[in-house]
Amino acid sequence: MIKKPFAVLGVALCGAVLSGAAWAADAQPPADLSKPVTTVRIGGSPADAVFRDAQQKSAAAYRKARDACRAKPRAERSACMKAARTELDRAHAEAKAARDEANRSQRQEARAAREEAKQSQRQAAKPSP
Repeated sequence: MIKKPFAVLGVALCGAVLSGAAWAADAQPPADLSKPVTTVRIGGSPADAVFRDAQQKSAAAYRKARDACRAKPRAERSACMKAARTELDRAHAEAKAARDEANRSQRQEARAAREEAKQSQRQAAKPSP
């Protein structure tokens, strides 16, 4: 004999699973299947926005190059794919280096501003003779 609390728990669990599946069935595919689904980012530094844009552009270029490589004869395909991947890696590394440099300079400017504020507070706190 099944005790009532276990039966209630089982019914609640089954209901949650079935309602989740029904809710997920309402999902719509993206309008343009050739483009990846991305969400708009709100906030972040300008360097991050430039980085994301460069990443997306290099990924789009890689997809085009990959499709072109797949159309080539089998003997040329491997070298073409390696070249496309190398170009993608180079573009990603350049974008990352640019973002890191921008963030580094931004941190240095913020640190200098904090130090300047501390100095001005110390000067204001000193009693004048």
